[in-house]
Parts: sequence; structure tokens; C-alpha cells
Amino acid sequence: MSLRGRIHGFTAWANMRLVPFEHSLGNILMDLLNGTNMKYFLQSFTGKNNEKFTSFDSMTKEQIQTRVKWMLNELKEHKIIANDIILDTRLFAIRSSKHIFDLLWKLVCYDIYFLWIRIDFLSNKNEENLIRVPFTWVPESPPEKKNTKNPEISQLSGFGFIQDVLREGDKEEAEDTIDVNFPGLDFMKSFSLRKIDLHKVPNPKNCIIEMINIQLKTVTEGEQIVFTLHINDACQ
Repeated sequence: MSLRGRIHGFTAWANMRLVPFEHSLGNILMDLLNGTNMKYFLQSFTGKNNEKFTSFDSMTKEQIQTRVKWMLNELKEHKIIANDIILDTRLFAIRSSKHIFDLLWKLVCYDIYFLWIRIDFLSNKNEENLIRVPFTWVPESPPEKKNTKNPEISQLSGFGFIQDVLREGDKEEAEDTIDVNFPGLDFMKSFSLRKIDLHKVPNPKNCIIEMINIQLKTVTEGEQIVFTLHINDACQ
């Protein structure tokens, strides 16, 4: 995909996340590190209003780099990305497209999984069920940390990361911490006929294919259609 295509795609996705904060970007490479855009973009994932993130305007490159480090730590602390993710904060701070896009893609994968686990509920035609649990991308403010024997995890963690963490503890105990920031998740999951196994999370591409096929089955014209993606198509 061309650089312009990536800019348009990531910018549109970021603007979707910024809607609750009445913010929007014209170009994610140029605008993400301007004003308070990063503050609200990060808050759209964590639900936390971090007072350390003020306007980036008039900051030096070193100050911006420091805040990029804070941003990365916040994402790891809230289990949005894996702890082993490495980011060159200096290149990110000077708007290197490769480094910015690499991190943004990891966040897009988080959102793909977010939808994948809810798609059966969101495809439901019963309006009363749909309004019972309002859909939102932004979690509630996280609760105060408690000392626990097992690490707290989020069911919305990255694809590889969630599998690694779940192996360390009992699945039922892990799920007790899942719904804290997104009440109603168990109700949403009850509509799924797929027997979702968090130990076997599909990759992002397969999640998208599965969601497309679920949506096709919601209309008569799509009941006999099975969407697939060939390797050659994926490489274009």
C-alpha cells in the first residue's frame, strides 16, 4: 500500500477513536503529536485521563520523546500491547512513518480482536438486546490496582500476548478481571455460537475474514456466500 493510502487509512481509524473527545486529525503522521491529540488518542484505549499529557505544542523534541515513552508504558500497563514491544522513541518523536505505522498497526490489531469477540452480539437483529449494552471503544476509568498473586490481564490484549499470559494462570481466574473496564462483555459473548477459545486466538487477517462471513449471513443474499482471501490478494 502506498504511503498516502496508509496515511488515509490510519487517519480515518484514529478519527473514529477520537469521536468521543470531539477531536479529529487531518494527517496522522503530522497531527498525532500536535496539541492534545496524543492525550485523547491514548485515553481512548485506556479510559484514563493522564494529567501528564498536556499539549505537545511548543515542546522540544526531547520533551516529545519523553512523552512517547510515557505513552508506550501506558499501553503496556493497560495490556493494550505486549510488554516486549520495542519502539525507537526518538524516531517516533520526529514522525518516522515506519515507526509510527508499526505501533499503529499493533493498536489496529487490538481493535480487530475487540470487534471479533463482539461480532455475534453486534450482528443481532434484536434492537432491545443491542441497546442493553451500549457499544463503546473507550473503557471505563480503570479501578485502583490491587495486589494479587496472578497478574491482571485484559481480554482485549494483543493476539500473541493474550495467549502467553493466559498460559501462566487459570483461565477462570483470568476472566474474573476481564469485564472490569467493559461491563456487559459476558452478555455480549453469550450470543456467540463459535465457542471462543482465548487460548487459540486467530491472527488479525483470519479474524477479519470470520467477521465478514458472519455479517454475510445476516442477509439472505449472503447466506450462500463464503468469503476467502488468497495469499496473492493479501500481498497486494
